[in-house]
Amino acid sequence: MGTLAKKLDFPEIAKVGDGDTMGKYWRRDTMFSAVLAQDAIGPKNGLEETSQRKEFCEEMDEVLDSKAVSDVLSARELAFKKYQERKRVALHCRSVEKPFSSFYCPLTREIMKEPVMVSNNKTYEREAIESWFKEGHSVDPLTMKELADTSLRPNRDLQKTILEWQERDFVVQILKAKEKLTRDGAQGKEQEQEQAIDILSRLCEKSTVNKYWVSFEGLIPYIVGCLTLKNYNMKLSALSLLKELVMDNDWNKELLIQAGGLEAVSCFLLKDSHLKQASIELLAELVKDKVACRKLGQQQGTIMLLVACFMNGEDASEKEKARLILEQLSGTDENVRQMVEANWCSPFVNRLSHGPEESKLALVIALAEMQLTDRQREAFVTDDVISPLFRLMQSGKVQIEDATVKALQNLSSSEAAKSKIVELGIFPILLEKMFSEKSSQDFKVAAAGILENLTWKYGGRSLADAFGMFAVNFVELIHNLVEILANLTLRVSSSSLHVHVLKVLLGLASPSDAHVIRHCIKKDDGMIVLLHLLKHRELPEVCILVINLLVLLLDENEDDDQPSHPIEDFMTLIDILNDDFIHLDVRVGSAKILAKLAQGDCNLSVVVETSSPLPALVNMISLPNNEAKDCALGALLRFMDLADARLQQSLAEMGLIPQLVELLKSKSPQVKIKAAVALKHFSLCSSHLSVEPQKRLSKLPWNFLQKCRVHRGRCSVKTTFCLLEAGAVPSLVEALCDPHNDVAEAAVDTLSTLVAIDSVEKGAEVLHDFGAISQLLNLISSCSLTYTGKYLNLLERILQVSKMKAIYGQQAKVPLMSLVGCHISDLSQTAIRMVTDLTK
Repeated sequence: MGTLAKKLDFPEIAKVGDGDTMGKYWRRDTMFSAVLAQDAIGPKNGLEETSQRKEFCEEMDEVLDSKAVSDVLSARELAFKKYQERKRVALHCRSVEKPFSSFYCPLTREIMKEPVMVSNNKTYEREAIESWFKEGHSVDPLTMKELADTSLRPNRDLQKTILEWQERDFVVQILKAKEKLTRDGAQGKEQEQEQAIDILSRLCEKSTVNKYWVSFEGLIPYIVGCLTLKNYNMKLSALSLLKELVMDNDWNKELLIQAGGLEAVSCFLLKDSHLKQASIELLAELVKDKVACRKLGQQQGTIMLLVACFMNGEDASEKEKARLILEQLSGTDENVRQMVEANWCSPFVNRLSHGPEESKLALVIALAEMQLTDRQREAFVTDDVISPLFRLMQSGKVQIEDATVKALQNLSSSEAAKSKIVELGIFPILLEKMFSEKSSQDFKVAAAGILENLTWKYGGRSLADAFGMFAVNFVELIHNLVEILANLTLRVSSSSLHVHVLKVLLGLASPSDAHVIRHCIKKDDGMIVLLHLLKHRELPEVCILVINLLVLLLDENEDDDQPSHPIEDFMTLIDILNDDFIHLDVRVGSAKILAKLAQGDCNLSVVVETSSPLPALVNMISLPNNEAKDCALGALLRFMDLADARLQQSLAEMGLIPQLVELLKSKSPQVKIKAAVALKHFSLCSSHLSVEPQKRLSKLPWNFLQKCRVHRGRCSVKTTFCLLEAGAVPSLVEALCDPHNDVAEAAVDTLSTLVAIDSVEKGAEVLHDFGAISQLLNLISSCSLTYTGKYLNLLERILQVSKMKAIYGQQAKVPLMSLVGCHISDLSQTAIRMVTDLTK
């Protein structure tokens, strides 16, 4: 007996027997699993198997006869003892004698379950004889003689005999089923397995004790193995049998789990409706056991499949059973987290609201860290997770409050969550804690993240309307946000708060009607703080947000004059422009800010002399990014407004003019406009830069002395910035046909530089040769009146040339006559004057 005890390992220990011989400690379940252990050794043959089984049974009988054991026998232990008694007989004969005729009820012709005797000592099935008496009979059904009375007495001896016979038959049937299930060889094996499953199913229906007996023979692993076969009907039968075996039987549930049954059964949740329904019914029984419930939750993917059955199933019974399983599984934090991943958040919210205190912190932390989809966020809000989170945020416990505000941040990108946060009045409490010195850095970061999400939903005045009931003071809010940016040390590892605050300011200042907010930021030293943040070039996200906000603020038109900016501000922007290692978006943003600075700022000339941004801007124009081109051109135009000849000469030597000509073919209207304007600035200088050749050079070749067609001397791109030499005229003429009126207007302005006071005739001929005048007339006929005045001025100068008047006079009268009655007096008067001149 000691050898057997050492082989098996079970948690409960009981002392068996008294004295030196029987007073040994046995693990309680050892003696009830020993048969399984014997079977695990492998099948034996002949006398060896019989001898070992007999020796084993004698050893177990010795233990079971002990009075000490009888005091602690459970139902399973009693079943095992009885099974051993019946099996001892079955081991010697593989069949059972036929039932005696006395086992059969004379009325039903079936073996009796509860035999009872009537007054004349005849025996019948209780149910049958009671039915006979209820029909009004008072005689014996067999003799038809009158009975003394209708009383019934149990025939316990016969019932015991029948039961013993049935139990011996059950054991024989179980052993036969085992033989079929475990037989080697492929031929006919599947058919025998199916027969075995059928035998065991009928046995479990006849008596619950057979559930133990089947497990005592170690058949559960073999039944689980049938689930992996291809035979569809066998799978269904095996699932049904396993359900019977585990129903109200925790021992069998544990054996099924050990045999890998959970994994096998869970796979059927993906199958057709019959297999899925059978597996759900089996799982519904299994989860009544805590161990099975815990292990089912650990089974990867099972909870997600069960949620799908519950939420998307068509069969009402199947959905209800899936719900009950999930309800059992929702007793752990990990399981409810898995349910969230399957888009079912109700158990999570319920546990967060009513679960144990130790679970609440774990769940809040988990919610804060979840990678939620929009659908999951909407589900959480629908199940009202915001309310318990709001209560936890006011708990006074720092760790819980920090985790809660992070969870709220994770949810707050949902439109429904934003509305709920407003509805519950969380916003003012959030602001108060966010700006409190007592709040942790983590709390402030998460609170700023929530504020960012709220800001981008409502923004500016709309946000003020949404929170009007809380009397939000936006002046104070802006002041506190700017103060955070000014006082907090910015590091790579702690830039999240800056990012959130900058996004909040950007969201508040973005709406077109948010003038007050933009004014508050500018007047609260916001510009200085923002420009200071640009020095942190190692944080491109921060720099890009700062740049976008600065652009918004510089766009704001105010009645008061904008102050001149300190040279340090410009130098920060220039340093960013000149650093090729900085993120391109940041450098482009710096160019955008330079383009927005006040025109004529006295510090711009100092910037150019101190640390010229021109090479970086010219290089940026050559990038394929249209936004980069646009911003670089905008910044260059700010410097070209200075009318500095040396600056323009430097730009020309850098090869800017050919780039500008090429940009006239860009697909971006803004790029074309700025390129045309820049060419105009260059062209305005051409007249005084072009010098006639001196007479002492008259012996030089003719082509060297050839003068420009428009200007009075020899021209080149780098010395006189001549449009003709640069090949810009054809592209400018083509731009007159651009569908964007602003592009055509910019092209007209640039071409107008060719007909300056001292070169009207020559310039007009050039425009005629390139077809510009015809295009100009088409523009006057088709364009908006907003642009017509500028076009008329150019046409009037061209028609002052006699040759041009002769060519285009008649053609020009048509569009001019249409403007004579124009409601804009200046246009009408100009048109009348020009028509009068043409008719002279």
